[in-house]
Amino acid sequence: MPNLFYKIVIMDSRQNQPPHVLAFLFPHFRNKEDVKEKSIFQYLVKIDYLEAITGLDFFNEYNNDVQAKIESNIDVEAWKAYLN
Repeated sequence: MPNLFYKIVIMDSRQNQPPHVLAFLFPHFRNKEDVKEKSIFQYLVKIDYLEAITGLDFFNEYNNDVQAKIESNIDVEAWKAYLN
């Protein structure tokens, strides 16, 4: 079993705008006792980091400028209305 797994959540934004993206990297816990109550936000990572450790290229359908914006930021602000 891998030690980690990732999840990318995408929300379409307005027309002609890149999507809002959150990326998470979670540890696998072998025992229920190992799970500690933590905020999900402690597992947020940049897409660039996920690409580096997986060798995958996410969002390659976008041009380089848009990819750079999506992949190098953690955009929690756009999600605030959905997080409460």
